[in-house]
Amino acid sequence: MCFVIIGCKNSSKSNNPLPSKEKLLIGEIIFENKYNVQNVYFCDDYIVVKNIANKESSVFSVYKNDVALTHISDFGRIGNGPNEFESEVYCTTQFDVNKEGKFFWVYEMNKNKVSQIDLTETIRKKSIVVKKSVKLKPELSLKEMFYVEENKIIGNPDNLSLSMDQLVIFNDKTGIVEKRLPFAFNVNNERSNDINFTQQNFNTLFVNNLRFNGKRNKLVSGMVTLDRIDILNLNGTINKSTETENIDFTSLQENIKNTRIYCSDLYAGDAYIYVLFSGEKMNKYFEESTPTKVKIYDWNLNLKHVLKTEESLNFITINEKTKTLIGTSSTQEKIVKYNLENIL
Repeated sequence: MCFVIIGCKNSSKSNNPLPSKEKLLIGEIIFENKYNVQNVYFCDDYIVVKNIANKESSVFSVYKNDVALTHISDFGRIGNGPNEFESEVYCTTQFDVNKEGKFFWVYEMNKNKVSQIDLTETIRKKSIVVKKSVKLKPELSLKEMFYVEENKIIGNPDNLSLSMDQLVIFNDKTGIVEKRLPFAFNVNNERSNDINFTQQNFNTLFVNNLRFNGKRNKLVSGMVTLDRIDILNLNGTINKSTETENIDFTSLQENIKNTRIYCSDLYAGDAYIYVLFSGEKMNKYFEESTPTKVKIYDWNLNLKHVLKTEESLNFITINEKTKTLIGTSSTQEKIVKYNLENIL
């Protein structure tokens, strides 16, 4: 992923001080003998593992969220056949659980296709069951996407898109982009807003993580290179933001070495918002693997806890019911499970 620098000024202020003391989280390494884990996701009482897959192995593995991490199923292949995936397939973070079963969405970027997997039926039939597939418009290259209503997708374009400073609302039934909504940022940059694909420097872009909560009524955006969290309504408008100092970057070339990674991942729970936070310069975060923190906010963006890990994590997933957090290291060399029982 290409990270770049943005500047903004936010008028929504927080009167809540930081927690007086960071709490150290001691985790337990899991999946020690599994060497192809790319990422891990909670889906109710299951743990869905996205594997680094090839044509000989399965894309997904499913385990029970129990002490033994009991293996349930492997499914999905890389290929061009029915219900096979391209090698760049990845899970979105939208998992749906209802009386019909458990479901999750996958996105094939090169095919520009999103598919809903019926996890319950896939496990029962021991063969992948796709409930729904949607071909997106060619210009909709999304980083994250969520079905906020039956036919309405909201997403943030990836960091190679000209429109990555906007939220996109797309109707998959009509095939029409209903809205393009700019983030509420005031960028102070001398250069015009364009992307130069000729290996030259390009202007300020917006890199963020977008998440959808389980209650299906709010979206959360966490900026990667700016210490800012936004809560959005489902129409794409910003409802509440954390305070951010005004930053003026007039030259990406002069400031790229000072770029810091703030929100490297995000989880929107029903009770809290969980921000995987670094604050380190980009090269230190990726090359030296410095320990990360987990900032926990309530839905009024009051900072409730700051948890310090001993590991450098790159992704997190949380099960609020079992008060468990699983983190993937930035090098993808270990998966760590944390108990949040004394915190939540």
